[in-house]
Amino acid sequence: LGIDGFRIDTAKHVNFEFWEQWSAEVLAYAQANGKPDFFMFGEVYDADPVKLAPYVRDTDMSSVLDFTFQSSAVSFASGNSAKGLSALYAGDDRYTTPDSSATALPTFLGNHDMGRVGYFMRNTDAPLERTMLANDLMFLGRGQPVVYYGDEQGFMGADPGNDKSARQSLFASQVAEYTDQTLLTGETVGSVDRYDTDVPIYEQIAELSALREGYPALTTGAQIERYVSDGAGVYAFSRVDPDERVEHLVALNNTGADLTVDIATLTSGATFSGVYGTSATTTADDAGVATVTVPALGAVVLRADAEVSAPAEAAALTVTAPGAGAGVSGQVAVRAAADGAWRETSFAWRIVGDEEWHALGTAENATPRVFHDVPDLPAGTLLEYRAVSVDAA
Repeated sequence: LGIDGFRIDTAKHVNFEFWEQWSAEVLAYAQANGKPDFFMFGEVYDADPVKLAPYVRDTDMSSVLDFTFQSSAVSFASGNSAKGLSALYAGDDRYTTPDSSATALPTFLGNHDMGRVGYFMRNTDAPLERTMLANDLMFLGRGQPVVYYGDEQGFMGADPGNDKSARQSLFASQVAEYTDQTLLTGETVGSVDRYDTDVPIYEQIAELSALREGYPALTTGAQIERYVSDGAGVYAFSRVDPDERVEHLVALNNTGADLTVDIATLTSGATFSGVYGTSATTTADDAGVATVTVPALGAVVLRADAEVSAPAEAAALTVTAPGAGAGVSGQVAVRAAADGAWRETSFAWRIVGDEEWHALGTAENATPRVFHDVPDLPAGTLLEYRAVSVDAA
């Protein structure tokens, strides 16, 4: 029938050495049989990117299920601090290699094992609205959204919420546990088919899917953090496609009141027009600051009418890895510091005296960082690092 990829179950519970060999052989076979983009992602049930990233960095798996996102997104949508999302995305550079990035991570809000996102929201002040806010974050942020079947119908599940309690049928069930459950919209599931296309979450997911289709920056564009409330409130980021270079400003609000905030954008003097969640426009001042109103438990996307600002001259670029003369081993962070303009920064290393540079990956955010898995070299080997940064000019 033709297979496009594998979801690899319980990868955490199999020896890592197995995946190193198995993924390489499967990928080679797929590519030899006309599948150059064969996609494999592992289910590694852990919310720590330090433990998830090796499956991307050190095997031929394309990605892993983003359990870090699941935990942080549910927390934010429940009304907790926006700083949790800042911490989530700060770990994205763990996945940056010459062949991968966090853009490929399958993001999700609940599943057959842990339960549905609606179940996690059931005791909040607004279960339906907060579930939809979580969907906004999943579809508007980096990654590949994965919708668990039935979530679009408003299924929540019953206690304890996980495993069989989250595996309802969309066709009319005769199982009392399923028929007696309540939907996010407040009605009882009943013994009826649930393939509705005119219910709130289905319509929201359809709209978000069309939005991603219409604005590719929301699918594969870089994600650059722009605003973080100190506690519950607004979290905002920009999505920028490197070819188009037009800023799409995304802002989410996890409180029960409309909030107006000043956001430092990447496009000075541009007028931003609402394409999702609002029809308003706002114009950034000469410093790039725009005033944005985000509705209660909602999200907005505004698109600039000009390309991101181009600096008048190239910014000074400082590379630390971790410092001149320091010893390196294991996995080392390599950073570069410049101005706050939009930029892409590619990192590489080599042994001093060699002509060949070895790529480490390209960072797309305002605080460029990658990680170097330092090879087994003789003690005293001198290494050097470089960063090449490209801005809008």
